[in-house]
Parts: sequence; C-alpha cells; structure tokens
Amino acid sequence: MQIKDVIIIILGLILVFLIVQIFVLRNGNSQMSDVDPESTRLQREILYESFIYSTTNEGSIIGNIEVYEDSDKPFFLFDSISLPILMIVMPPTEDICNSCINYAVHSVKYFFPDFLDNKRVIVFSHKLNSRIKSQMDRKKMYYCVSDSCKLGLIHGQASKPFYVVLNPDRKASMFFTPNNLMPELTDRYLKIVKEKYFRN
Repeated sequence: MQIKDVIIIILGLILVFLIVQIFVLRNGNSQMSDVDPESTRLQREILYESFIYSTTNEGSIIGNIEVYEDSDKPFFLFDSISLPILMIVMPPTEDICNSCINYAVHSVKYFFPDFLDNKRVIVFSHKLNSRIKSQMDRKKMYYCVSDSCKLGLIHGQASKPFYVVLNPDRKASMFFTPNNLMPELTDRYLKIVKEKYFRN
C-alpha cells in the first residue's frame, strides 16, 4: 500500500466523520425546534408552583384538627384515618375553577380505582363548597369545623387544588399542583406516590 492510498483512506474516513457530524447536528436542531415554547413555559410554571409549596410546607406537622365528614357530628381528623394518606386539598377560596377540581379528582381516580371507598385517599376542603361536593360522587369529604380550623399549610394565592402526602409522623410531604395542560407530570407524580406509599 502506497502513501497515496493511505492518504485517500484517511481523507475518506474524515469525510464520513464530517457527514455523520452534520447529520447529528441537523437532527438535534430539528428536535430542538419541535419543542413547543408555550409547553415548556407552562411546565416550568407547574414545577415552580409545586416547588414553592414543597419548600414552604415540606415537613410541616399537621395538627389533629376538628373536622366534619358528611355528618353533623365533628371529630378529630387523625381519629378516623390511618396514615400515610394522599390528600387532595381544596384551597380556601370561592374562586376555585370547576375544571381544576374535576381534573384533580379524576386523575386520582385513574390511579386509585377504589377512590370512592379508599380511606387513605381523602379530600379536604376548608369550607363546605357545593361545587366541590357535586364532583365527588359518593366520596366522603372532610371539612373544617370553624374558620379557625387550619391544616397548617401555607396556600399563598392558590386557587387550584393540590396534592399532599401526610406521613405516619403527621408530617406533610410530596406537594404537587395538578394541571390538565401537563397531564404527564400529574401521572408521573401519582405513579410515584402510589409506588412509594400504597404498595400494600
């Protein structure tokens, strides 16, 4: 083999390498341009909201507050439930949107088909709200007995339901705000919660 042949082989390999690099760069750029900026912005918002709830409330100890279930007789929350639980918290506002309630509840129903009878998945509302109650089917809800009743969680200006796990030590964790525009995040969250806390 002459030097000329070796140079031709080396140049051929360099050319193949350059063609592959150009193809990889073009393919990578086209995938980047397929990313919807609105979707990315919304995903960041949802994650930011959940991050704020988590950093503000993570590890908060929930007191044994007095609540109503669907009866007139009040009782203490932890006297009737076994921890850990997944709680769907309805914020203390009348401005909560129906589609937000619907999405938060139906997402949980998908992952927990026994939702209506499952005593470890509960719905908590600071006030008796007929719009919320109408979307619960037969699911029992927990309501505060008085205006001074508080979970001890900071809601900020939330007008959407959020999820939180209450652990056996009554500490809150795993905050998440479901959003129907990003169902894959909600599904991922509920899958993690189910695998981590509801194996048995």
